[in-house]
Amino acid sequence: MYYKILIISFLLFVGCDTKKVAIGEANMITIFCSEEDLVFVQPVFNEYFSKSLNLPQPEKLYELQWKDPIEFSSFNNRHNLVVASLKNPIDESGDLLYKKLFQNFSSDDSLVAIFDLYNKIQLLFGIFAMDVQQLQQQLDFNTEFIMDNLNKNQRKSVLYSAYDTGKNKELSLKIQEWFGYDIFIQKDFKLIKENLQLPFLWIGRGYPYRWLTFHEIELEEISSPDLTWNVIDALLESTLENIEVTKDFRSNELVTIDGRLLPILRGNYYHSESESGGPFFTILFHETDTRYLIVSGFVNYPGHSKIFLIKQLEALILDGKFLERGDQ
Repeated sequence: MYYKILIISFLLFVGCDTKKVAIGEANMITIFCSEEDLVFVQPVFNEYFSKSLNLPQPEKLYELQWKDPIEFSSFNNRHNLVVASLKNPIDESGDLLYKKLFQNFSSDDSLVAIFDLYNKIQLLFGIFAMDVQQLQQQLDFNTEFIMDNLNKNQRKSVLYSAYDTGKNKELSLKIQEWFGYDIFIQKDFKLIKENLQLPFLWIGRGYPYRWLTFHEIELEEISSPDLTWNVIDALLESTLENIEVTKDFRSNELVTIDGRLLPILRGNYYHSESESGGPFFTILFHETDTRYLIVSGFVNYPGHSKIFLIKQLEALILDGKFLERGDQ
C-alpha cells in the first residue's frame, strides 16, 4: 500500500509570520539524494519529469537540480524540495536526512508532502522506498497527488511575483463588469481592442510581450477536442487583427481548479505585423448551460525561455473567480 501524507502550514503557530518567501525558479525541483542512491534514482526522476511544452521550442515543465544531502541546509529555502531515499542500497547521508525530517510522519514505502516548512510558498516531498522498483511504482501510483501539489505551489509562486507589480484597477473592473469575472490584471497591461456587443476584450503589455483576450459566447456543450479547436480558431481569427492560429504543436489537457474541470488548449500563433509569433493557450469556463467565457493568453519573446511567462498568465486566469450577480 502507498501512503500519502499532506501537511499544510506545518508551523502554523510557530513563527509562521516571520518566514520569508522561498527563492529560485518556480519550476525548479531541488532533489537531495545520496551518492549511493543517485545512480538508481536519477534515471527514474529524469523520465518522470520529462514532460515539455512546445513554446515553440520544447521547454520542460519542471527542471531538476541534484544536491547531496549534506547541502540541505544551504538549499532548503527553494520552492520545491525532494528528499529521496532508498533502503537498498544502504547509505548514511540520504537515509539520515530522511529520518531526521520525516521519521514522525512516515513508514516504509511512504510519501510525505509538507507545505511551508522553512519558507512560504514551499513544498517539501519526502520519498522513501525499499528499492528502485518500488520507487517507480510509488511515483506512478501517486502521480496525480504529486503533480497536483507541485502545480499548485508553482501557481502560488508565479502569482506572488505577479502581484508584486501592482494592479490595473481600471482593466480589472472592466472585466468584472463585462464578463462577471474577478481577475488580477497587472498594472502595466493596456487596452488594445474592445467590443462590448460581442463581448470581446483584448489587453496586453510590453516587452516581453504578453496578451490576454476575453470572449463570451453562446454555445451548446462542446463534445470533442476537434470541435473545440474549430470554435477557437474561428473566434480568435475573427477578432484578433493580423493573427494566424497555426496547426503546429496543438495539445489539449484538463486541469481541476476548486473542483471545476477546465479544458486548456495549447498551440502557436503567428503575428504578421511583427513577423513573429509564439505560444498561446485557451481556457474554457462553462458559465451556464449555453454560455462560455473563453480566455486566451499569448506570449512573444523570441530567443528566450517562455515557460515562466506562460505559467504566470495561466495562474492569473485560473486564480480568478466568477462573481455572484449581486457582487458585480
